Amino acid sequence: MAETLPSALTSLIHQYLAKARASGKSINDLRGVALYNSQKDALLTSLPAFEAAVDFVGQLPKLAERFGDVAKHITLQFAYQCAAKLDDLKANDNAFEDVWEDFVEEIEDPNWTFYGVANLKHFACDEDGIELGDDVSVIGRCFSTLASLGFHSFALERLEEDCMSGFGLSSFVLLVKECVPKSPTNFAFSNSPTTVTKALRAIGALRLIERGDVRIGPMFFINASRIQPPSGVSIQGISIPAFGSDYKWHPQLLMRFRTIYAQLEKLERTGYGTAPGNLDIALRSFMSTYDRWPTARDQQLIDAITALEALLGTNVEISFRLAFRVASLVASTGTERGELFQKTRDFYDARSKFVHGEPVERKQQETLGNLDQLLDTVRILLRSFVGVAADPPAGYARSMFKGGSLDKSLLIDDERAKLRQLLRIEAA
Repeated sequence: MAETLPSALTSLIHQYLAKARASGKSINDLRGVALYNSQKDALLTSLPAFEAAVDFVGQLPKLAERFGDVAKHITLQFAYQCAAKLDDLKANDNAFEDVWEDFVEEIEDPNWTFYGVANLKHFACDEDGIELGDDVSVIGRCFSTLASLGFHSFALERLEEDCMSGFGLSSFVLLVKECVPKSPTNFAFSNSPTTVTKALRAIGALRLIERGDVRIGPMFFINASRIQPPSGVSIQGISIPAFGSDYKWHPQLLMRFRTIYAQLEKLERTGYGTAPGNLDIALRSFMSTYDRWPTARDQQLIDAITALEALLGTNVEISFRLAFRVASLVASTGTERGELFQKTRDFYDARSKFVHGEPVERKQQETLGNLDQLLDTVRILLRSFVGVAADPPAGYARSMFKGGSLDKSLLIDDERAKLRQLLRIEAA
């Protein structure tokens, strides 16, 4: 036990229960979250012991430093959480001391702990859970586990509704944890901005290392405080009702995931100034192939070609030069280069038809059926360019991709091989 329940709070709780009995209240009437209902709070604030309890709480060491001027809120919440420990209106000092111990521990803890959880869609895995790193994990959808972290019924019910939407249902959720130093400015926060950033980064990294239409539904955020702050649950995002193929996780992907995740995190901090082409635009366009609503193959094609143009595009002879650059960098042999060159041109021509509203012929429809091949090519180049931008190798310069210098290098076998090695294309 951290310390005995102070007399100022003992008197408040006993008066609270006595007044409830006299007023014909039930124990359910005494539970809740402070500052949400001033009429409910009045049952406490009108008690003779209330001001003395607030004065005592306000003098607690570190309270003002970490929480701000919230002594009234803390006092109210303490009473509500004591009531939550009871089955009836009879006092239980042992239960009250347990609540007090929680409050003392929370005040002593210098950090808030935030959690975010979202359903994973189109995700297949033979493992029970995956520790992805950076306090990001994939776990089975177990509501008792989530409740033990602090997610209450509102969030869990919404999570269940989303997982039953029928699109890409899996048995897993993405769970993100973030610890943030306490300060008066974030007392009422239910999440940290970096929590959702980590979640989106993790989904992006998954998409960059393997095929599969992995998505997340709306994300629910909580502050897992022992003292319920006046923030409740916040929600970000929507569930995109899209059909797709399963993302098949296997253990060999973990190191690749952690590598690309760390590289993306670095670029978010340092910027994309060293990247070939417009890497940030390319990444956003690639992610749009998953997230744009309504989902349509022609729009995915347009987004994928936009990503290639951002990486390797030119403003003259666009179709030919883009296909030449893509094929020369990605393909290993002459035969493979020829095939990839033609496929990329076909994808680009189909994209032009869709963009300009021209009649779509059978050839373009067949091209859409091979869209996964285009996305694989984009994925390879993005992984390579993210790695180069995050950790530029010796001999690399962004100027290598400007003007005609890239095309010239790609025409010379030795220089093309050196460039592919420099960009780590073969390792992609």
